[in-house]
Amino acid sequence: MEKINISKAGKMLFPLFSLMIAVMISCGPPAGISRVWVIDDGEKIKKEDTSNPLSSDPANAVWKNNAVNLFGAKNEIIAFQLIIQADKTGVDQVNVKVSDLKNGDSVIPGSDASPSDPFDYRGKYVELFTEHYLNMVKRSPPLWFFSETAVPPAYYTGWVPDCLIPFSAPPEKG
Repeated sequence: MEKINISKAGKMLFPLFSLMIAVMISCGPPAGISRVWVIDDGEKIKKEDTSNPLSSDPANAVWKNNAVNLFGAKNEIIAFQLIIQADKTGVDQVNVKVSDLKNGDSVIPGSDASPSDPFDYRGKYVELFTEHYLNMVKRSPPLWFFSETAVPPAYYTGWVPDCLIPFSAPPEKG
């Protein structure tokens, strides 16, 4: 089982990306975790965003009835974010594992089937990443040929989710 170390933190979010298909959350959250939920891969959930409305929004099409709901065309890569929110006591480590995905006679191997080299994509169907944050202290000014309206909104300052590190990456290499 792959392990990811997450330092103790109060009410912070720890998004985990699982690229390539799906996961089912079959049991309640363990001690230290107040909430587990899922969103699509296009959202950016900031570190301190502990009351994001998408966590319980009925319009969140990816997270329905505590299950991940995805669809895609043949050979399409599908992604989602698994959000794990710590409670007041915090979390020392979180283990995430994706079982084989089955639909009739079709089987997509889960995360255990991945090769040990994170850059070897042969036969890899489910890949897990942990998302890290960058502290954006100020917005970049636009280039001379863009107007001031090209500056990104202030929402993109502070601790912004950005870096995706494969679970299988060697320590201190990501």
